[in-house]
Amino acid sequence: MYRNQRLEECISELQYALWFGGSSSGDADVTSRVEPWEAAKDHFERLYNFANTAYDDTDKNPYPGEFHAGENEFDLLARDQIVYAAEQMNDDALRTRTLGRKTLAGEFLEPSTNPILQASINAAVERAESALLEDVIPQVLDIAVKSGAYSGTATDIIIDRALEGFSRETLRATTGIYYENYTRERGMQPQGVELLKVAEVMEFERAKLHMSNADILRQLEQIELDNALQHFEDELKSHWRGQQEYMSIMTGGGFHADTSSDPSKKKNIVGSALQGAVGGASLGATVGGGPGAIVGGILGGVAGLLG
Repeated sequence: MYRNQRLEECISELQYALWFGGSSSGDADVTSRVEPWEAAKDHFERLYNFANTAYDDTDKNPYPGEFHAGENEFDLLARDQIVYAAEQMNDDALRTRTLGRKTLAGEFLEPSTNPILQASINAAVERAESALLEDVIPQVLDIAVKSGAYSGTATDIIIDRALEGFSRETLRATTGIYYENYTRERGMQPQGVELLKVAEVMEFERAKLHMSNADILRQLEQIELDNALQHFEDELKSHWRGQQEYMSIMTGGGFHADTSSDPSKKKNIVGSALQGAVGGASLGATVGGGPGAIVGGILGGVAGLLG
């Protein structure tokens, strides 16, 4: 594309002189006025008075009440129950864990660590001993006396036989108790693992209960914060309450515009023509070089005279 740099510089200088040098008349030749219709002026004045009164009567004080519901007695009761359930679960979990640990360790296999087993053995021995002292020995002695075999040696032999029977009965009874306890406890040892798992679940549930209670407290605290913030914002907005309604009336419709021209103020035809010519020449010079600038200037001048 051909560009005449010198011509463009001259056109730019001329444009600046025309636009900023006062090529057009400095005074406006058009006057505009916006006002209500003549028949509606009294109604608008009356409406504005109503708006002023309504705005002045609008309560500018902040809202005195609460924006959010606070904690009630059932909230407190529920929270107390959650805490109680959590602590109770903690005790249950501790007992379950202790039982599971002892079961896995086999502590219930020995009388020294199993008081129930020890009590069962003692009861069996006492029954055998009672039978020996109250039934067996008196009957043996009675038989010996009746048969004429009552002597120190014979009595000792009879007593020894009775004691041997007592020992056998005691051994049989205690062995049976040991065996039953051993079989039962060995069968329950695998359940110790399940008991430990149950204890872990209970402890985790206890933690979840505490977390739930913490969430409830956090929500209640957040409600208080939101309430305080809303009070603060309401206090700020209260001073502007009614402003939008007032402005909607003050800037509402019902207006019309009148436009009038002053014939004593004529348009600067020469300046307009020169501006149009310079604009056309600038476009022509950019597009078609020197000849294009001439043609563009002519067309631009015509347009300036028309507009």
